[in-house]
Amino acid sequence: MNLPRLTLAAARSGAGKSTLALVLLAAMRERGLDVQPFKAGPDYIDPTLHRAACGRPSYNLDAFLLPGRAIRGLFLRHAPPAPGLSIIEGVMGLYDGLGAGALASTAHIAALLKSPVILVVDAKGQALSAAALVLGFARFRPKKENGVNLKSFNLAGVIFNRIAGAGQYALLRRAVEDNCGIPCLGYLANALPTLPQRHLGLVPAQEMPGLEADIRTLAALGGKTLDLDGLIEIARAAPDFKAAPLRADAAAPCLWDPALRKTGEFAADPGESALRKAGEFAADPGESALRKAEGPATGKKQTRLSERPPVCLGIAQDAAFSFYYQDNFDYLRELGARIIFFSPLRDSSLPPDLDGVFLGGGFPEIFAPGLEDNRSFRSSLLRALEDGLPAYAECGGLLYLCKSLTPLPRPANTAPFLLTKEEEGTPGLRGSSAPDRVRATEDRAYAMCGFFPHAAQMTPRLQTFGYARARLRAACPLGPAQRAFFAHEFHYSRIVAPEGKPEGKSDAALFFPLMDMEKADGRAWSGGLWKKNTVAGYAHLYFRGCPEVAASFLAFCRALREGKKKREGRAC
Repeated sequence: MNLPRLTLAAARSGAGKSTLALVLLAAMRERGLDVQPFKAGPDYIDPTLHRAACGRPSYNLDAFLLPGRAIRGLFLRHAPPAPGLSIIEGVMGLYDGLGAGALASTAHIAALLKSPVILVVDAKGQALSAAALVLGFARFRPKKENGVNLKSFNLAGVIFNRIAGAGQYALLRRAVEDNCGIPCLGYLANALPTLPQRHLGLVPAQEMPGLEADIRTLAALGGKTLDLDGLIEIARAAPDFKAAPLRADAAAPCLWDPALRKTGEFAADPGESALRKAGEFAADPGESALRKAEGPATGKKQTRLSERPPVCLGIAQDAAFSFYYQDNFDYLRELGARIIFFSPLRDSSLPPDLDGVFLGGGFPEIFAPGLEDNRSFRSSLLRALEDGLPAYAECGGLLYLCKSLTPLPRPANTAPFLLTKEEEGTPGLRGSSAPDRVRATEDRAYAMCGFFPHAAQMTPRLQTFGYARARLRAACPLGPAQRAFFAHEFHYSRIVAPEGKPEGKSDAALFFPLMDMEKADGRAWSGGLWKKNTVAGYAHLYFRGCPEVAASFLAFCRALREGKKKREGRAC
């Protein structure tokens, strides 16, 4: 099938991939093309900007958290055929992957999808030297390790960023095309507006009112200096693409008996046959046996979760909680979940008749005043969790479930695009600051839900960053003891345990680190909290890469619902 596609890469982070992606998404949409965005790596913010630029949800392609067949299947499912176009925004530098290898790099994703690569070069103050950089990237191939095969990698073109004008571009184009034989397809001027940043990257689209209009203006300016016809021609020349369709065939029993909570005991380890084979970090997550999952050795025919009545799953989604993979929503639905979104910032209570709750990551520290002010919702959630409603929380969700959250003092928000004095006079660009809809936080602790007696504190330095393998210490709603899966952590906060044993908490002993985490370089730590039917931690999961975890949680939610169904009528 002809699926036109381009992968945007760069020599390093901050070279202009995100800006170029927005320009191209919006410009191609203005041409009437059906354009689909993708994002390489574990990024939650860029996909929100992609959606604002082209009106379609962006899908993450992560060659560490997902096997290669899932990446190809995701692309096949969502990529529009010709005359449509897919644009894949890369991550970090072109070859930067796990550690010093190319595993999970932009080059790895491009090779898996046989996608032509457009290299974005920050060429401020350069001429012939830019050709040396381009030639190096075109000829360089890392040693074959971790099973990464870059045979189908194709550097098909170059776009320059932060260019003074047409004169400098003419010099750069001559230098690259004469010495490298690679076509140059335009440039972005250094006078273009830039995107505001925060400690976890760019500011999400939800916090930039009027972003769509700003992107259209940005695309109109940038499109004048880009060879859009040439880019479309390269995209349509990509080789035909074949892949096996995605399947959601994970079936998992409820491996943890909630009755054990009454005694505070752990379920027995079900044995190696019931565990996913995690393998070693050195193996290729895209193709090797480390991604194979074994079904529980029960000997009984299992009913697929998607064939049973839906699980009503409430998911927090607003400006404070926005870190979700779009495919996680899709996959939960494939497994039989009916998703109901709610807002801890705006809603007065949880939606009724939920079977479970998913609290994703985000920026609760930025919106701590608003979360504290919404006492009604905090009380509603606390009552539900204390009554045993199952919940899974990641990172920001973990912070929200703690007793308090202490942010770092911060200034008021700035305008969505930061402009120079010269740029302020450009028609269509806003030169004044957008209204600050979020109260600037003070240096104090803000009250959160209080389900966990711990205190959450923001830190000026990054605490944990990168891919890791997680292993459950005990059986819980996510599965049996010793279950292993892959995750990603990235946070500027820490959790401080309360001193002594909390009064009135019969299961206080379960406020222990639930997961053992290990990075490829051997660094290890523990994390996660578990109380009643709620599991929370800093680890972010891609459910299609650990299907048994999502399936076990939904099965647990369903098991509790079935127990209540005999006593009360419910509709979902």
